[in-house]
Amino acid sequence: MTPKKDKSAPPLSISEILHSKTRFLIYSLLSVYKELSLSQLSKELKRNKSTISHHLKKMIASGLVTLSKEEQSRSNIKSKFYCLVDDADDLIGFMHPDDERMKLKQKLKNGTLSFEERCQLEAEKLRDHIGFTQTKIELYQKWEKYMLSLEKRILSSNPKVAETALTELQIFGKRWSSISFYSETLAKEFNTRFSKLYQEMEGLIKQEVSETGKGASERPYVASMTLFPVKIVLDQMQKEEN
Repeated sequence: MTPKKDKSAPPLSISEILHSKTRFLIYSLLSVYKELSLSQLSKELKRNKSTISHHLKKMIASGLVTLSKEEQSRSNIKSKFYCLVDDADDLIGFMHPDDERMKLKQKLKNGTLSFEERCQLEAEKLRDHIGFTQTKIELYQKWEKYMLSLEKRILSSNPKVAETALTELQIFGKRWSSISFYSETLAKEFNTRFSKLYQEMEGLIKQEVSETGKGASERPYVASMTLFPVKIVLDQMQKEEN
């Protein structure tokens, strides 16, 4: 079990993570693999060790990555292995339950929250949502590049390349995104059903962690559902154009 984030360390914001392609790739690899050494990261990312080490130090200082173990090699050189902290998902999702927010939530629960404090609390919730949205945009852009690459390989004149790509398509074919449009009534029903499903899945995650000890780095799949009013977005675009 990896240690929790040091609450005294400044959190690494999503913009800081995604601003650097190397840091984003390090995070992505450590999300898939339980732990990797400096040499392994360097090999996978095709970057020199000093560059990887520089970014790792920043990620460690902010509490996103931690040193998981050290191994003695045949040449008596210690190899250091790194992994994501257990609450890495929360950090990337901007769920930083700082003392001030907890106080506001307690006031809300007690019914003593002022109007100004309620506005502050809701604005912070909105910033959380913005953070998730930025993450999804970055991931979708990379997912698009992968799909375009897959299409190109399927249409390749090399039969082996095309066959490998078709195998990938069969594996991921059931996970393509889909878009549906709902009326206001169905949108409310969607929210109700999704909230119920989300709570059930959170329960299953807790059960999995309890039974197997699996951390965030051992769950390399992400699911995301977003419901937003298209008409409001289009109306806003129309105002900006005028």
